Amino acid sequence: MAHDLIRHRGAESCGVLHGKPHSYRRQDGDLLSLDFAANVNGWVADSVVSMVVGTAGADDLELIELTERALEAGIAAPVPGSKTGDISCAIGSIAREAGLSVNVEFGGHGVGRTMHSDPHIPNAGRPGRGFPLKPGLVLAFEP
Repeated sequence: MAHDLIRHRGAESCGVLHGKPHSYRRQDGDLLSLDFAANVNGWVADSVVSMVVGTAGADDLELIELTERALEAGIAAPVPGSKTGDISCAIGSIAREAGLSVNVEFGGHGVGRTMHSDPHIPNAGRPGRGFPLKPGLVLAFEP
């Protein structure tokens, strides 16, 4: 259904990147994240939305809210002369302040003409370190 919706809007799906549909039926209280990637006229876009199926538990709502705050912190971090570590630090500090651990194997990435291109943006890092940010660099943050 998602593939059809993407095509209907004039885009192409980037395929299944993180998982494949299976027979599990969502249940009341499940935390669900939908990660979409589409190609429009040769340019790639990547977006995700998270929600709770049915009745939301307080922990799930808190996790969604913290993730949104981490995303906002990551978006606010880049300034002229920044590096990827500045973004990573901003995202990770929100999680750590909430007492959460951070898996740095997953994170954001470059996008543009291809999906999942360099640089990798871990969800924790040190300011002033990493790949230098330059005008025209397009990034997907994924806290």
